Amino acid sequence: MNAPIEKGLARWSFPIAVALMIVWGVNFSVTKIILYHIPVCAILSLPFFWMRLLGPGLLRSAYPGASRDSLPLPRPAPPSPR
Repeated sequence: MNAPIEKGLARWSFPIAVALMIVWGVNFSVTKIILYHIPVCAILSLPFFWMRLLGPGLLRSAYPGASRDSLPLPRPAPPSPR
């Protein structure tokens, strides 16, 4: 019997799965090596550092016409019951 001819992305599913497993395995090995040399706290703080550094520039590039004056003003707090 002949196997049916696969069309589209179905024929790429096995090579993609193998590539994903290879990348996942390499990523695990590289992460273990990095964690051996650098403390975990330093690695976990990197995303926060980069967002503090690059975040305002990314926001300005995404919204070029926006300024501090275009932000909505906060509503005043409701009066507290007596």
